[in-house]
Amino acid sequence: MSEPAIKQTLIALNSTEWLNLCARGSIRIVKRRAIAVPTNATTKDLDKVFVVAPFTKVSSAVDLFVLEVPNNWTKTASKHRSMPSEVSILNLADVVSHHPVSQAHFEHYKNKGLSCGVDLQEAKFEQAWLSWTMSETVKDALRSVELLQKSLGIKSLSEIKRPDRYKWEDLVRLALRPNDPIKPKPAHVETLISGIRKLADAVAGSTDSESFYLACAIEWVDLRLKKDPMKKKSTRELLNNTLGKLKDVPLAEPSSETIAALKHLSDSFPKAFTEEISALSIAHAVRFVTAARSKRLKPEIAIQMFNSIEKSSSTSVLLSFLLAVSLDVELTNQFIRASTKQDFAEMNWDLPN
Repeated sequence: MSEPAIKQTLIALNSTEWLNLCARGSIRIVKRRAIAVPTNATTKDLDKVFVVAPFTKVSSAVDLFVLEVPNNWTKTASKHRSMPSEVSILNLADVVSHHPVSQAHFEHYKNKGLSCGVDLQEAKFEQAWLSWTMSETVKDALRSVELLQKSLGIKSLSEIKRPDRYKWEDLVRLALRPNDPIKPKPAHVETLISGIRKLADAVAGSTDSESFYLACAIEWVDLRLKKDPMKKKSTRELLNNTLGKLKDVPLAEPSSETIAALKHLSDSFPKAFTEEISALSIAHAVRFVTAARSKRLKPEIAIQMFNSIEKSSSTSVLLSFLLAVSLDVELTNQFIRASTKQDFAEMNWDLPN
């Protein structure tokens, strides 16, 4: 029979709670926030510590601390008279060790602690926190997508079975970390998500003209197939002729000439495109992801685009996914509010948190 794992009891506090504990010597706390985990705790074990912590934006770890207390603390701690069965008093003297979740700003908080006689130790739970952060960020991103798709009347992710066997959760992670590959031989969607920044850089000179649609599709063929579509003489002449005519035309709805050139490119290089990723959708993906990340997204333009394609199509699902993941949940809510105004409102990029 194996020996029982040695336990440690941990409590996660935010910075306000921790600084109050240091300065005042005690704080009240719901005793269920004290979580017993093995001393060799896995990230899954430590998830239980983080989930009962005060809510903090997962992209920031600076305002969270993990304290170790005696394993019998929940039984021996003083009770608060207003709710003795639930709320206990955490005394500074009860704490075995203090740890920031992140090593960032360690010296700042260490000095704060020392001024109260508290020795802040190393951020030994940082890797577990980063794992928790990514998991929570993925959940938030998928929630953003669900909110946006519902607002736009687009099919939800749960209604779409991907033919390439990619999971939407993995695609979120890829969008957040485009340099982390998913498969040794990436399918179209992985190539697109990981290559959007490269595509945006390649077509930067055409972002304000209608030639942008065609430039994006040309660069995409090169990226996906490793083939320069301009090498073939007949294709080069047609595309250059169209690009020349469109370079001074302001970016708006694609004209019939643009659509014809995109069709020629798609027919010439059919392996570069799928039902989900059409020649025209490349420009939409680059435009909206770039605008969202640079805080220049205009709701009316995005809505106009979504209204121009079939709401039930896999293309609409993918584009709304990319937009929502790029915005994150707070800005997706801003986008939805801005786009439901009669005359469209400006995006408010300055969020309360």
